[in-house]
Amino acid sequence: MIYILDRFARNVVAVLTNSSPKACPYWDDAHTEQLDTGYLSYSFRCPADHSTAEFLRAENHVLIRDLDGIYILFQIKTVEDAIDNGQHTKRVQAENAAVGDLYGTIIRPTVQNGITARQALTYALQASGWLPGQIDWQGIATFDWQDYPTALAAVQDIGRKFSGELRFRVEFANGAVGNRYVDLTKRGRVTGARFDYGRNMRGIKRTEDSSDMVTALIGVGKADENGVRMTFTTQKWDETDEHPAKPIGQDFIADPDALQKWGRADGRHIIGVYEDNNADNPLVLMRNTWEELKKRNRPRLTYELDAVLLESLTGYEHTKVRLGDTIVVKDMSFVPYLAVEARVIELVRSYADPSQDKVTLGEFKPLDIQSNELIRRLSDIISRNSGKWEATGDGEQIYKGPTPPANPAKDTIWLDTSVEPNVFRRFDGKAWVAASPTKPDDIGAETPQGAQDKANKVKDDVAKGRISIPADSLKGIMDVARTKIRQGSNMYWDSGGLVMVNPNNANERVRLSSGGIGVSTNGGASYQTAMTGAGVVAERIVGNVISGVTLSGVNLTTSKDIRVGNRIYLGTAGGGEKSLVFNENRGVGIYGGGGQYGSDISLQGNGLNLRVDRVFFGRNAKTEYTQDRFTLRNNSQASAVLSSRQRLRPKSWTRVNFNEAYADNWNEFNRSANRFVVGMGGTYLVQLSLGFNLEDTHNGPHRVSMAVYKNGTEYSQVFYTTYANDVLIATGTCIIYGAKRGDYIEGHAYTTSLSAYISADSKISAMKIWRLG
Repeated sequence: MIYILDRFARNVVAVLTNSSPKACPYWDDAHTEQLDTGYLSYSFRCPADHSTAEFLRAENHVLIRDLDGIYILFQIKTVEDAIDNGQHTKRVQAENAAVGDLYGTIIRPTVQNGITARQALTYALQASGWLPGQIDWQGIATFDWQDYPTALAAVQDIGRKFSGELRFRVEFANGAVGNRYVDLTKRGRVTGARFDYGRNMRGIKRTEDSSDMVTALIGVGKADENGVRMTFTTQKWDETDEHPAKPIGQDFIADPDALQKWGRADGRHIIGVYEDNNADNPLVLMRNTWEELKKRNRPRLTYELDAVLLESLTGYEHTKVRLGDTIVVKDMSFVPYLAVEARVIELVRSYADPSQDKVTLGEFKPLDIQSNELIRRLSDIISRNSGKWEATGDGEQIYKGPTPPANPAKDTIWLDTSVEPNVFRRFDGKAWVAASPTKPDDIGAETPQGAQDKANKVKDDVAKGRISIPADSLKGIMDVARTKIRQGSNMYWDSGGLVMVNPNNANERVRLSSGGIGVSTNGGASYQTAMTGAGVVAERIVGNVISGVTLSGVNLTTSKDIRVGNRIYLGTAGGGEKSLVFNENRGVGIYGGGGQYGSDISLQGNGLNLRVDRVFFGRNAKTEYTQDRFTLRNNSQASAVLSSRQRLRPKSWTRVNFNEAYADNWNEFNRSANRFVVGMGGTYLVQLSLGFNLEDTHNGPHRVSMAVYKNGTEYSQVFYTTYANDVLIATGTCIIYGAKRGDYIEGHAYTTSLSAYISADSKISAMKIWRLG
């Protein structure tokens, strides 16, 4: 299940799930975690035409719950819309929500001396919205942050200094995100699982990278007040089990074993430089440099494989694999072979299809594996007798050649080179007897033919039921076989039936079962029934469209809309009369599409007969017949009047308070704002008529004016001259061209009289508009 939250991660606005048929499904999901950097991301696909998809917008948040019940918060960064094999989909990429919060928080220059990991995180996370969570004790350290690092850089610095691994998590309850935590622990567990890697293994990508490998490191610390960088040249180390020797005067620390394996041809070291600005004295600098060298004194190896394949190789269930888990790898591609402890350094998890989980193993620690017992004993024998075998003069000698030595003494050793492989023989005083194995049964082994005979017998016993194979062994064999079949085939059986996979798009699958045919677009995470014994399910027709199909002699019945891209033809040319019959007793509507008022509807034919009981063309509609054309025209007039007389302020333009409307067919008059608001762009005719009543005792003359305002600016004005105690009816007309939807039109009045009113008589004071086109 995927929760979608708003850009502030406060409210859940949508949910995606594959467990409900009507919910928005998802597939191709990938939850990626990296051990060394704390990198965290989540991506998935979903149908773009589902109503839930509208909430998948950049900066919104994604919340998931991992297999351990931990809630992880991500922020959407990219959303890609695409048509994929005829399906409109969205591809969502989200990153760790902490990245944005921590990247936008700056640490001012500071030195934090001798603090714990919890104290360091508390300081770095302040004002970021995140809190320290589970913290392993790793001692104390000093941090010198002078270059205004981001809180994200500081947190990563803390992780490196305390050799911890980061995890970001949040609390989630009652549909709301609570506290947000940063953990610093040693992640994963020692699993005890092991697998052998050979050069010819399929399904595993092995990478060997020596670009950062060194056999010695020069340690450089921070500078003193004179700008001189700290080194450990004056320090001395005697060789111990923990570290090599380092004499006084040497500014680097070296690994002798790494030199033997990876050094240059002339015996020189591969030397690098390690900068440590946190070390506060040369001894700490030397110790930190040695720890860094142990990480870089060999090629970096990684193994990438599917988690299901890892399970088949080790028996360790892939659903139990966690970031940081330790697994033993025996790499047979090295001579001698390399046995190492590998950790899961990257894990890609799919919650929609767990079979797609991927594991990357790395960060290796060489293991001391005991030698084969036979080799060990042989080594002891060689060590004990090397002096005698290498002796000269009176010492015992080994003769080598295709023929035995002449006149041998008892217990003389002869290496017979006349046979392959060469055989040691000992003279027992009478004859030469073999001193090393020459036949398989000499060491209890089997000849190839003998081994084949025994294998055939076991096969026969199993076939005839004389030997039973344990169920758990069979399950392991079958699981491995099933995995290989699924990887190499486009068909396989699952618990629901026979599944066929589109080789060009693995998300598209068809499953055949006794219940019918199911289809899946999310890699088999869920199936929707497309056909049963009762017929075809219409909803499963892609796009609800049947293309290029002729239906003959059938009735087409649907409770849904039928959409036609071009035309519907009834019958064929020259055929009989055809009919569209509407069995609906509540009326039938024919609507023009597009725009607020629809588009034109054209009825064409050699003869058009409208046989109806009555015709209703809408409110205030007019009909017109000109030039063989029958036209409908709506009355586009709208009028407004005053409900009470309005006093005018002298020598100031005053908006007329028209507050009653009539004949407003298109609802363009806004009563509360006393104005007309254009609902459909075009050309408008405006008529403004006002009755002025002057009650001023001053005889005048007085000037009265009125104007039409568009969007708060004078558009057209007329004025008159009148006298006291006079009544003047003024009328003006103008045409407004290019009016746009949302423009507003008002009437304004002006007078120089100290006491003037606008009459409330609707026959005198009114404003009318007509839309001309």
